[in-house]
Formats: sequence, structure tokens, C-alpha cells
Amino acid sequence: MREARRLALHAQGLAAALQMRNDRVHALAQAQYFEAQRAQDVAAAGVVGLDPFLVPPAPAGQPRTLPQLRHLGPVEREEDLLERRAPARELVQHDRRRGCDLADALERTIFGAFYQSGQSCIGVQRILIHDEVYDEFRDMLIRKTKSLVAGDPKDRNVFIGPMIDVKEAQRLDHWIQDAIEKGAKLLCGGKRDGAMLEATLLEDVDPATDLNREEAFGPVAFLIRFSDFNDALDIVNDSKFGLQAGIFTRDLFQMFDAWDRLEVGGVVINDVPSYRVDNMPYGGVKDSGLGREGIRFAMEDMTEIRNLVIRRRDEGPAKKHMGA
Repeated sequence: MREARRLALHAQGLAAALQMRNDRVHALAQAQYFEAQRAQDVAAAGVVGLDPFLVPPAPAGQPRTLPQLRHLGPVEREEDLLERRAPARELVQHDRRRGCDLADALERTIFGAFYQSGQSCIGVQRILIHDEVYDEFRDMLIRKTKSLVAGDPKDRNVFIGPMIDVKEAQRLDHWIQDAIEKGAKLLCGGKRDGAMLEATLLEDVDPATDLNREEAFGPVAFLIRFSDFNDALDIVNDSKFGLQAGIFTRDLFQMFDAWDRLEVGGVVINDVPSYRVDNMPYGGVKDSGLGREGIRFAMEDMTEIRNLVIRRRDEGPAKKHMGA
């Protein structure tokens, strides 16, 4: 199942390129990840040619990938090559007239933060909660997170499986412990056994820590209290990343304020930022990659607009045109 899923992801990424008659691809991946090997498998099947652009120090999509590519040689359309990444934000708004459904927000938040053991480009990492419902929603999140079953992902009852390898689990464990040492409060989880890391919730995380500034890419999320909606939008924007943001609210004006002000590639209303379908223009701003995925939009990104002008001489003397 895991191998089939990886191949399906590569097929999805290659489909738009092949449709637009691009028969060569560039593979960008860390050695411990499987993307490069899967791309080589596809190339070996005679589907496409493979240019072996392997950049060991940086996984695809990281901000330092593009400069390294430029040193490797001519890359004409960099935006077609960079994957999306970001610590996604979710904002749970509430007021007496147009509050959100906390039970629904809870189910979606747990899914967004911990599906695939948090290993998603748009997994929920920062959860901003309105002061009026903060304590209630925090307690709901803790109870639900503690109930998640961890273990072998081949067991249908398991929701939290291992991270991709022990090294990545150690890296995220270090970020969590560093945040705690700098004042964060551990609400639940936080223990590691090899590549297995418990589903973890924290609050009061220092904005200067790696857990806030970087993409965790694992089963951890932390809570932020706010009282003013505009301040919450500023917190979401205070990042070098900008992929997607989710907002739970029933206030139409807040929806449009978020749409106007948030520096992200996508705003999802009444769902987590983890929502995505294949035909939507998926991508981000700032350091969250370049270009857009989604069949139509990827095809446009991989299309070079050209101009063909034909002068027909059999229709008499050409009229004189003045050029700019």
C-alpha cells in the first residue's frame, strides 16, 4: 500500500508535465527519502527521461534548494520543480452571535494535526484559539489527542504511526524539548521511542523557537490564545512561510478580512488548512515553494507561451506597420 501510494504521488506530479510534452524531469530529494528512487523507477519504465539533479543537503521545496539548483546548471523554469512546505495555521474564532461549532472544529483539527503522523506539507502546526473558548477547546483537544491509538499503521485502529525515520523523530523531539526548556507548557504526549513520537500538544511556545519558525513535519501542534481577530491575522502572517490557513468562523466579514490580509496561497473557511483536492490551484507564497499544482494550473506553469507570425506574400504588398 505504501509503495503504491508513493508511485501514485509521482504519477500525479508527472501527469501535467507529460500532457504538455515535457519528457524530462528533475528529481530533488534527500537520500533518506524515497522520491528519487521512485522517479528512477518511473524513468526505467521508459515513461520519461530523468535528469539526476539530486541535492543531498536539502529536501525538495526547502528555501535553499533553488540556489543550489542554479549552481548545478541551467534551470529554465524553477517554479515547476519546487515542492510546497509550511507550518500550517488554523484559527478558531468565536463570538456570541457567530461562533464556530467547537465539536466540528475539534474533529477537523485532530485530523489536520495528526493524520499521516503530522507528516504533511499542510498539517496543522499552530492553533490560534479565541480567548472566550480557549480553555474549553484546549481541554477538548487534550482529551481527544490522548485517545489517539499509536502503533503499527497496518492496524486499522491505529492513527499515529512512526515518522519516516529515527533521525527525523530525534530532530522533532529535540525541537519539542527545546521549546519546553524555553517556557512552553507540555499539554500531552512528548515521548519518543525510536521513530515513534507521541501525538503532542503544547502551549506558550516561544516565537523564536524552531518549533514555531520551522516546519515540524511530525505529530506535534501548539496552541496560541488571542482576543482580537486582527491580531490573530498578524500572528498567522508572522512567518517566512505562506502555504494555506484554515479559519473556523461564521462571520462573512471576517472571512473577507482574512482573504484580503493573509499572506498565504490558500484560505480554507470552516476547515483545516490541510484540505486539498487535486484540481484546485495548490501552492504558496514567500518560502512555501513556487508555482501551483493542480492539473490545469500545473499545465499552465509548464507551458511556455510563444508567438508565430506568418506574412502571406501572395496577397500583394504588405502594409507598412510601425513598430514601437
